[in-house]
Amino acid sequence: MFGLRVSAGGLTQSWIRLGETLAPYGVQLEQAIRQAGVLHADETGWRVNGTTHWLWAFCTEDLAHFRIERRRDADVVYAVLGEIFDGLLACNFYAAYNAVETWAKQRCLFHLFAELRPVNQRNTSIPWREARRRIQTPIPGCDTSQTAPPRTGTEGLPAPQRTPAPTPRRTDRHPVRGCRCHAPGEPPGQLPRRTADLPRS
Repeated sequence: MFGLRVSAGGLTQSWIRLGETLAPYGVQLEQAIRQAGVLHADETGWRVNGTTHWLWAFCTEDLAHFRIERRRDADVVYAVLGEIFDGLLACNFYAAYNAVETWAKQRCLFHLFAELRPVNQRNTSIPWREARRRIQTPIPGCDTSQTAPPRTGTEGLPAPQRTPAPTPRRTDRHPVRGCRCHAPGEPPGQLPRRTADLPRS
């Protein structure tokens, strides 16, 4: 490129020097992540030289922190968030996230409904049917016209019963313990960015 000849070793050394240069920014990023009011976390398999590693992602509305680790356990979560994360952590049901104490946890809805499918197949009680009806009531303000029709039978939960709620839910607040970040009647604002912005009881 540009008439320059670069060896594999030269590229490797360049990446090492780049990592050393950016290391202080990585520390600042982790500190900012720990102060986030709402943080999303997830992990997925990542191959390194044919060996399975794990790519961890910790993201806010405008920050993203990625780590590639050999382990998929709570030690990685501890290293990023510490033993206490004083914000809302949105994550799946993987046990590593349970080891960290948080202000609140929001479970991934896709994983939640996947867990509910076997429950729906086995449980025919009246309390479960009522709970299922409430879960599947459309949320006011959410456009579901473009979503695929719910699957039935053993593939998923039965079609939702579109019974309107007696009292319309308020749409001028976020589902974070009654957090209100804007005046009634105005469009929803941004979720809290810092732990200090979260409402406390």
